[in-house]
Amino acid sequence: MPSECCEDLDLLFDKAWKTIEDGVADRHMPAHTPTLATTGNDGLPKLRTIVVRHVSKSELVIRFHTDIRSSKAAELRRQSGCCIHVYDKAAGLQLRFDGYAELHHESTVAKSAWDGSSPMSRKCYGQLQAPGAKLADPNLARLDGSSEGFQNFCAVLVNVTAVDLYALSHTGHRRAHWTVNNGTWTGHWLAP
Repeated sequence: MPSECCEDLDLLFDKAWKTIEDGVADRHMPAHTPTLATTGNDGLPKLRTIVVRHVSKSELVIRFHTDIRSSKAAELRRQSGCCIHVYDKAAGLQLRFDGYAELHHESTVAKSAWDGSSPMSRKCYGQLQAPGAKLADPNLARLDGSSEGFQNFCAVLVNVTAVDLYALSHTGHRRAHWTVNNGTWTGHWLAP
């Protein structure tokens, strides 16, 4: 990361959003498959990899998809606060996007996201068993040939309320944090 970027809060903020945006279009980018943190029903943190499907800096939204029957969806219904974490080793960059999740199931938002999904991605939601269901034999997990899976599909919109960036550098690490209030972002430096 260029040193001038690491000295300017506005440039770093743009870099954070550009990094997550780049993950939508390029499946080889680390931001394509970040980690989602939720709070489990047992009160413990739960982490899993997601695929970022849409990012809008102007709307402060990051979208991913899940099966409505998953524990992830249940956790977000119970406690919508979550965090999306990206680590880009090559860039020496760690990002955290904090926010609140909105689950869209069998809605116009879900239908639009479904229509924009590839046939391969859609197949995942046609599984007969709910994700995480116990099976006596792994071969019992199968797709329901009579259904395309939309009834299980859920588009999750994370409304971003804070961004944290940690830039690693041999010349000195940098850390910055931004929060939003009424659509206006305020950033400040933090000790790394």
